[in-house]
Amino acid sequence: VKRGPVTHKLLLEVYDILDGARLRATNRVKGPLVAFGMTLGRKQASCVALKLTAARRERLAELKGSPEAYRARHLEKMVDKLEPWVGELTATQRRHLAALLPSQGQARAVAQARFNKGLRFIAALTSPRLDKKRTWLRSWVSDPYALYSTRERKLLQAREVRNKRLIWPLVKTFSADQRARFARKVLDYARAFEALAAQR
Repeated sequence: VKRGPVTHKLLLEVYDILDGARLRATNRVKGPLVAFGMTLGRKQASCVALKLTAARRERLAELKGSPEAYRARHLEKMVDKLEPWVGELTATQRRHLAALLPSQGQARAVAQARFNKGLRFIAALTSPRLDKKRTWLRSWVSDPYALYSTRERKLLQAREVRNKRLIWPLVKTFSADQRARFARKVLDYARAFEALAAQR
């Protein structure tokens, strides 16, 4: 990425590398996480329910207002997340970033899907069938789409495909300085994760 040019093929390879890293990390922690999850019950599920309800209320409040207000508000949030990685964005880059914004209706559907997933996670924690609880917890740790319904899974997968397609015009506009900054940030994160993984 730092050397450039960034091709669409390279961008897809980066996605694959990141997904592979996620899979390796989750496979390492799956056993301890599932074992810990098996010790949780109704008390912890009640706490999760309170947090889930508060998060949903906050998210739905963010999605209120006119479509124009929604787009302006959420574009600024996206800019705030991206600029620490690549530096200040140009007007053209902001327009490309705006294309990544889902519609208000799609954003609400995603928020509802995530809330539903949370409810299913609570059901998993409180299941009296330990075999079923263990199976649910294993899938929750290793599969990012676990605990979603078939319809919700299709919605989120289509969103991911759309984002991969629409981010390419933005990435093509990154300057050498922006690519170098991004490379430094990625290496910083990699070193931090290496240090974390070395701990016993």
